[in-house]
Amino acid sequence: MEAAIEAQTGADVDLDAESGTVTLRGEEGEEMTFTADEGGIELPDDFPSAIPVYPDARAVQYSSMGEGVQAGFQTAAALNDVRDWYVEQLEDGGWELQINTTMPDGGMMTAELEGEALSVILGAEEGGTMIIVTLSRQ
Repeated sequence: MEAAIEAQTGADVDLDAESGTVTLRGEEGEEMTFTADEGGIELPDDFPSAIPVYPDARAVQYSSMGEGVQAGFQTAAALNDVRDWYVEQLEDGGWELQINTTMPDGGMMTAELEGEALSVILGAEEGGTMIIVTLSRQ
């Protein structure tokens, strides 16, 4: 499978079935890593501490490319509770909220702090809430 992906993308590809991780390396050294498992994954040791992680949320997806990272989490908590917690965490952490939209089945917020931009996308799902956070350096 690695050879097929390499032929299509021109990138050097490493597949680790045990961890569920795919790593692509470009010709100029750029690298993208993607890990996913609905049963849960371990976040890397260098996961940015600037990203608030909802208590008891299970990490199910992680990707990194250059200066940006994205992670997906699932929690049994209600959407409104998760939304309120993220607004509080961002405000208490000194983030400047740029956008805070609310819909019956989800929402999105973006915030900036010291050259970093954070987006949080929330979606109600059966049995809880899906959280996707993206951090990029500006």
